[in-house]
Amino acid sequence: MDYLAELGTLALGSRLRRLSDLFYEEVADIYAFYNFDLEPRYFGLVSYLHHHGPAGVTEAAKALHLTHPAVSVMAKALEESGWIVFEPDANDERRKLLRLSSKGQALVAELAPVWEQIRQGVDELLGDQAQQFFSTLGRIESALEDVKFSKRALRRASLASHNRCQVITWQPKYGDAFHDLNEEWVRRFFSYEEKDGALLRNPERYIREPGGEIFFALLDGVPVGTCALQKTGDSEFELIKMAVARRTQGQGIGTMLLDAALAWAEAQGAKKVTLETNGQLVGALKLYQRRGFVRAQRPGPTSYERADIYMERRL
Repeated sequence: MDYLAELGTLALGSRLRRLSDLFYEEVADIYAFYNFDLEPRYFGLVSYLHHHGPAGVTEAAKALHLTHPAVSVMAKALEESGWIVFEPDANDERRKLLRLSSKGQALVAELAPVWEQIRQGVDELLGDQAQQFFSTLGRIESALEDVKFSKRALRRASLASHNRCQVITWQPKYGDAFHDLNEEWVRRFFSYEEKDGALLRNPERYIREPGGEIFFALLDGVPVGTCALQKTGDSEFELIKMAVARRTQGQGIGTMLLDAALAWAEAQGAKKVTLETNGQLVGALKLYQRRGFVRAQRPGPTSYERADIYMERRL
């Protein structure tokens, strides 16, 4: 009896996870036989650095289609075991690059014939179904990247959420929500940076007192989303700290927050709103583009390591 198989498509994720675990166990046994101390899950990052050279965590995460925190965890473990080293980026001293160490390069050379054995074993396992298997797998991955099936289902709840949701400006009693929503969002996708903590702990000092504003989306009276506008010039604001609670994502709350922020900026006489984001946040990029933001040349250095895209919108 295989209960997951009986569930059919409903258990697709569970079966893929089970298959992945089985492969990892087999590869771990092969590594142990040859006395290689490498976690099989880290193969992709090691291989990427070997073939593409030094890379930042964000770049590697984008290439591997993994989250920033996942690659950060891998990198830390590989550094501790001597496979890689962190080195400063010659073009931006605040940015760290991952690079295979001398030990890592030597181990990759030794592992090359072992990886070829594993490749042959997988080819033999899949047989003449290999092309069809990878073609189907690729289509599933592409479809999920284009429109996540969770968002398709959540669209049904979007209208109801709009009727129960309102956007308000800063109220001190929601200060903890501003901090918690943003911290959860940052840690889910990236590494928490020093500037994050300073700003989230003192939003009135760094945002409102210089002339900016903070917005909250309340769903049935409970804060489920937030964003802020930080004044960066006489007639210019930067959209920062956009975060929506995970349980309410895909219901249009981010759109409501952005629309409210843009309307407020326009009422203040602003001529331009800018923002910084990351290329792996596909949903956020589409939202910004729908609201008229376009990519532009960054006028100066970024404040965050994770920010690799600069956008602006004229009002």
